[in-house]
Amino acid sequence: MNRLQTYIFRLGGLLLTTGAVLPVFHLKAAALAFGLGALLFVPFQLADRYSGTNLVVRRLYRQRQFSDLMLLVAAALLAMQAWHVGRFVRGEWIIALTVAVVAQLYCVFRIEQEIKKEHKNKTHD
Repeated sequence: MNRLQTYIFRLGGLLLTTGAVLPVFHLKAAALAFGLGALLFVPFQLADRYSGTNLVVRRLYRQRQFSDLMLLVAAALLAMQAWHVGRFVRGEWIIALTVAVVAQLYCVFRIEQEIKKEHKNKTHD
């Protein structure tokens, strides 16, 4: 990623975090912040591909893609709650967000760990 893309990615992460906390104060502003954050954050993470052959890392990248999908679902559910659209107006977005956050955290640490292990094995060969 170049500098601009890195700033957009970080802004997306910041907006996601802000949007997740903001429902306590203002639900519609939270929906806008979270939705925009998801739209800025997710595409860059989906564009990050793994070209290696390690099956564990490939699985982790697929799990992270699922987590990205859950972030988008959480954004849609939050918007539905904020504007009372559809049947999901009671905070279902929190469940989708929890699944996304747990998967993101797991993948971040495990991907880093597996790639370090892969590089360590390559240097010893």
